[in-house]
Amino acid sequence: MLQIQNISKNYDNAPLLRDISFNIADGEIVCLLGPSGTGKTTLLRIIAGLEEADAGQIVFDGKDLRNIPPHERGFGMMFQDLALFPHKNVFQNVAFGLRMQNVSHNEIITRVNEALELVGLDANKFAARDVNNLSGGEQQRVALARTLAPRPRLVMFDEPLGALDRILREELVHELRVLLKRLRMTALYVTHDQGEAFALADRLIILNAGQIQQAAAPPEIYQQPANAFVARFMGLTNLIKIETLERRDSEVRAKTDAGIFAIAKERASSESRFVLLRPRALERISESSNGTENVLHGKIVETVWRAGHQQIVLQVRGSEFIFEWDGGIELNRERFFELDAHAIQFLPNGENQ
Repeated sequence: MLQIQNISKNYDNAPLLRDISFNIADGEIVCLLGPSGTGKTTLLRIIAGLEEADAGQIVFDGKDLRNIPPHERGFGMMFQDLALFPHKNVFQNVAFGLRMQNVSHNEIITRVNEALELVGLDANKFAARDVNNLSGGEQQRVALARTLAPRPRLVMFDEPLGALDRILREELVHELRVLLKRLRMTALYVTHDQGEAFALADRLIILNAGQIQQAAAPPEIYQQPANAFVARFMGLTNLIKIETLERRDSEVRAKTDAGIFAIAKERASSESRFVLLRPRALERISESSNGTENVLHGKIVETVWRAGHQQIVLQVRGSEFIFEWDGGIELNRERFFELDAHAIQFLPNGENQ
C-alpha cells in the first residue's frame, strides 16, 4: 500500500536520511525503531507531507504523493505531545478532523461516539469532559480517538506513549495492537523503545544515522541481528571485537582478547568484525576444561534476578559479559565457562560502530 523509494534529506548540509526505501502492506503494522536523532520523525513528517524530501518518491495505493497536500492524503497522525486543544472538550477535540472534512453534524456525533468507544472511553461520560482534567492515559485515548475518527487510510504515530509510566504504556500498546488489527488499519509507528516495538509491530525497521540497518519481523531481528549495532540496540551486549578471522573446511575461527571462538562456516561472512555471545550461550561451568574454543576463563562477580532468570556477570580479562544461568554459582572463583557454538554469532560492524 505504501512505498517509500530512495528518500534522502539533508539538514545544514549534513545527511539526515540516506536513500531510505521500504514498503508497507495493507493492514500491516510497521515500527521505525532507532536512537534519538536518527531521522525517524523527519521521515514520518515527509510521508505526511509536512516536510519535503531532497530526493526520492512516496507512493500510496499506486499514486505518487509528490504534489498532494497533507490534508488531501487521508492520513492520520498522533504525536508524543498529543496536541489536544486545551480550550475544547473531549467531543470537540475528537470531532476536529471530521469538521475539517465537512462531515454532517449527525455523522460527526455518530463517529465521535464510535471513536471514543473504540478506545475504551464511554462517550456518555467523557464527551463533555474538559481534556485538562483527564489522566495521562485518558488523554492518550482521546488523542487516539481523534486520530481514528476520520477513518484514515494510513495512521502514523510519533512516540505517542513516551510520556507515560511503564505499566500504563504496556497496557496501551497491547490495546493499540488489538484495535489496529480489529480495524484492519495500516500503521507506521515511530519509537526508540524496543519493548514497545516488539509488542506492537508485525515488522521492524531499524534505523541508525539515517540508514536502514535491518528490516524484518521482531523474532528474526532478535535471533539474527544484521550487525553489531542492531545487536547492541536490542540489548545484546556480549560483543567482542575480532582480531583475526581464520577460515577452515567447515568452520570459521575468530581470535579475540577474550579467547577463540568457532562457528559453522555458513554462519559467518567475510565482513564479520564482532563475536556475539547470546544470553543463553553458557552450557557448563567447570574448574578445568580441555577445550580451546568457545570457552571463557574468568570469574562471576555479580548476580541479578531479572525477567524470571538469574543473570550472572562474568569478568574475563577486564571485560564483563552477562549470561542467563539458573544453575549453582560461586562468586569470585576462577572457572571455565563453556559455550554453545549455536548461541555464538559473528556479525559485521554496522553504521557508526
